[in-house]
Amino acid sequence: MTRRTCQLSIIVLKFLLFYLSYSSLQAETVVLISLDYPPYEFQTPQNGLRGFDVEVIEEAFKRVNTSAVVKFLPWKRGIEQTKAGSFAGIFSCSHRVEREEYLIFSAPISRQTEGYFVRSDFAGFVPTNLKAAKELKVATVLGWAATKTMDEAGANVTEYRTVGLVFRDLLKGIIDYSYLPLEGPIYKAMNLGISKDLRFIKVREKNLYICFSKQWPNIEKIVQKFNEGLAAVRKDGSYDRIHARYR
Repeated sequence: MTRRTCQLSIIVLKFLLFYLSYSSLQAETVVLISLDYPPYEFQTPQNGLRGFDVEVIEEAFKRVNTSAVVKFLPWKRGIEQTKAGSFAGIFSCSHRVEREEYLIFSAPISRQTEGYFVRSDFAGFVPTNLKAAKELKVATVLGWAATKTMDEAGANVTEYRTVGLVFRDLLKGIIDYSYLPLEGPIYKAMNLGISKDLRFIKVREKNLYICFSKQWPNIEKIVQKFNEGLAAVRKDGSYDRIHARYR
């Protein structure tokens, strides 16, 4: 081998090593979407807290040498862009059969309680299950799974852009019922100083997930790695320690 050939070989080898290292780095980063939904996820950290789902997800990916980048968007836009493959996944996401066409669900990352919010002094009919929503005027948030749930229950659904707007009209008496998760909205109500003016009627509990886009490259392997990391986080007690900080 001539000296020139040897030098060319070294240059090619360095290029290949650089390319492979760069490709490996890229493959170890996933971009996820969420919305500002305390205590699950905070767009702006509060007292060092970023959301228990954010912390659990980052720790789970860390266990499998993967970096998770979280960006915040309105929920409906986030779902649409995740479906199109612009992002690897979206959380905290509930399971719906129609989503299986374009999303892969992770192992459960947390749980949420669903039910009706009414005014604390409301003296009218109080629904206690989904069937009771039939023909009731019920407020939900645009793009949330609760909207589909109420549609299927036969409610007369009014969609609002935010939880804050739902509670505003609820307390004004413009609406009497809203069907929402408990944890995020009650956190919002506490910050607004209105939690004492609201009453919650529990209907059911369900799991929440990362909903991964089937359009994202190598997504099956990413889901498998995340689930392995999440199992490790649960097994060694890190999951419980993270959640304990939010109680």
